[in-house]
Amino acid sequence: MKKPNRKRIFIGVTFSALILIIVTILATIVITSELAKRREIAKIILPVAVTTAEKGEIRQSVTINGYINNESTVDVIPMAQGTLLQLHVKEGQTVRKGDLLATIDSSALKVQQAQAESAFQTAKSAFDRTEALYKENLTSRQDYETAKNMLAGAKAQNDAIQLQLDYTRVTAPIAGKVLIIITKEGSIASPQMPLMRISNPKTIAVTNALPEKYYEQFAEKQTRMEVFVHRPGSDAPPAPASIFSVSDYIDFQSKTFVVKSSFGRTPPNWVPGMFVKTEFVLESKKDIYMLPFELLVAGERLWIVERSEENPESGTARMITFVPTYYNADFFEIPEEFASYEFVCEGQDFLYEGEAVRIVGESQESEQ
Repeated sequence: MKKPNRKRIFIGVTFSALILIIVTILATIVITSELAKRREIAKIILPVAVTTAEKGEIRQSVTINGYINNESTVDVIPMAQGTLLQLHVKEGQTVRKGDLLATIDSSALKVQQAQAESAFQTAKSAFDRTEALYKENLTSRQDYETAKNMLAGAKAQNDAIQLQLDYTRVTAPIAGKVLIIITKEGSIASPQMPLMRISNPKTIAVTNALPEKYYEQFAEKQTRMEVFVHRPGSDAPPAPASIFSVSDYIDFQSKTFVVKSSFGRTPPNWVPGMFVKTEFVLESKKDIYMLPFELLVAGERLWIVERSEENPESGTARMITFVPTYYNADFFEIPEEFASYEFVCEGQDFLYEGEAVRIVGESQESEQ
């Protein structure tokens, strides 16, 4: 049996000890470095920005796309047929009810009128003679009735042609503005083709189609619901409006109902066909304290800062658990007792309870 090689054992033990020493040194370096890093982190005070609650109104509303229309828009349709001789108005012109809009060629009707007038006068003379004879019992009742009927027929024919002549002068059926002229001078006018379109600017309205789920609220609150209409891309503030019509049915295909709103004073340059967005206020609370949703962490945490008495630019972070009960897409209501708190509005996602913080931006705000 061979004896163990002492030299080999010594080398192995020495190598193991050397490895152990190296591992120990490396561990010491890592731990020291981590401790140093932690000490440096501990020296850093997290900067935060703070704000206070503002007092205002929270609206719970629904905003729907819509369009401007006119409740008094009329297509001017001629009742006579013939060549359009003259248009007396231009697009954009304001007219009064009864103003002359267009003239249709009446030369053929004037010939017919002359013939009808002559036939009427002949029938009238014949009736006058027959009536005189009938009163003297010199003619029969049948002759008298025949002459009377011929006079009535001639008069009806004459009146009909006169009415057709009157129709060749096309007048405005309503007061308003000429939106568009559809035809042109020299074309054939007929009752099948409108000449132009007129609308009353005082009856400008907005039409919206809303989902069926809102019907009960609109049917109940339509007379007292606040409405605000805004034109996308316009710098003008939303125009207030009021609902004057809620449809009595739901469209079975789109599952929507139509709401029409009018303006107390129509905004300038708003014309039919324009695209708008309409906000219907379903419910609102005014003069309440509120915060923007950006301040709420994980839907239930608000962070406030308790300032240090020694250094007002520093403080301690404190967490408040709070779940909003009244809110809209942007703001939520807070109790009045929260009004004096300073809420963290930047940096709140990285805080922990009791952490020291540095308040930034205060000097600039105070200067302003």
